Amino acid sequence: MSAHALVADLDAAGVHLTRVGDDLRFETQPGVTIAPYRERILASKPALLSILGGESASATSALIWHHVDQGPVEATVPPSGWDGGLCGGCRWPVLCAVLGPRGANLRGGPCPAYPAPIATSHMVNRDSPT
Repeated sequence: MSAHALVADLDAAGVHLTRVGDDLRFETQPGVTIAPYRERILASKPALLSILGGESASATSALIWHHVDQGPVEATVPPSGWDGGLCGGCRWPVLCAVLGPRGANLRGGPCPAYPAPIATSHMVNRDSPT
């Protein structure tokens, strides 16, 4: 794996890597650990130092530009059936308390606190003849 790909993987995982002299420093989002990446970082240290440049340089080569629509958005409401509880180890408790847990349609799947969907295939219409 290239150093550029490793920096991109780290960034996607919530790890920001920078160079300070001949050392690598990292900052992580709350709850994120570098343990799964430690050996890859050590093995790629010379290449990482090279692409990270000077002391205050960041991994700009790993940036991916996205167009962000700045138009109006629909209000987000917590899902029906949600009891207001947060999953253990919630990384965004303030956000989740307002918007509700991450839904099944988002990358990474639903948050464990997201209510299970109601199965409609077993529902019976009592008004129709059988």
